[in-house]
Amino acid sequence: MATATRPAVGARSAAPRPGTRQRPAPKRAPLRVVEQRQRRIRVGIIAIGVVTAIMFAIVIAQTMVISQQGHIDSLNRRIAQAEGRAEDLRVELAALQSPQHVTTEAANRLGMIAAPTPLYLLPKANDDERAAEVPPLSKPKVTTPAPSATPAPSATTPTTVAKAAR
Repeated sequence: MATATRPAVGARSAAPRPGTRQRPAPKRAPLRVVEQRQRRIRVGIIAIGVVTAIMFAIVIAQTMVISQQGHIDSLNRRIAQAEGRAEDLRVELAALQSPQHVTTEAANRLGMIAAPTPLYLLPKANDDERAAEVPPLSKPKVTTPAPSATPAPSATTPTTVAKAAR
């Protein structure tokens, strides 16, 4: 009972046909290569993102530096103006304190006159001894002003000051 089996139509037989070459099976890349390629792409994208973030951080830092530099420049201008004003005020103060200005103002505004001859005080030989003395305590004298025929001037005028100084 031997029956011969005939291959079905269109089915390949396991044995190669005589006279035909068998093609080698195509080689497939292992899945690891695809994973490595995807990993490289991910690493590249991450690296580009990090570089972009760093560039934005640098741009922001430079913008802040420029902004602060503008603020510093305006403060330096204000300081220079204040120093110039202070120098002007020093010059004006020196001019106002000069002896010529003081005498001119005293004569013009206050009506003062210069003394004809200066009076110099000379110390005596016993002034040092007398400086250490304590004067005796005495009761203060109470005086009442005498009535006068002319009323006392209420305000001191330059003429009365000049007369009183003589």
